[in-house]
Amino acid sequence: MMTPAERAARHLETVLHNHDFEGLRDLLTPGFADHSAPPGTPPGPDGYVQVRTRGAQRQRVRVPGHWPAIRHVHDALVPRRR
Repeated sequence: MMTPAERAARHLETVLHNHDFEGLRDLLTPGFADHSAPPGTPPGPDGYVQVRTRGAQRQRVRVPGHWPAIRHVHDALVPRRR
């Protein structure tokens, strides 16, 4: 059985891999702040989803397989089993 952190990491991996940025709303709190967002970006999850979607559209990149960054996020969220 997966822990809540493992479920969150798996959901994040799926969202990013599939460029389904609407799924980020399930992971972000209403008060989430993206301090690196461009000026004029709406606050909260709406703004973050907007920034991620625009970035993916500009790059027009579908990443096959596994992003190295995902492993980093997973490692940060899920404690190592010993």
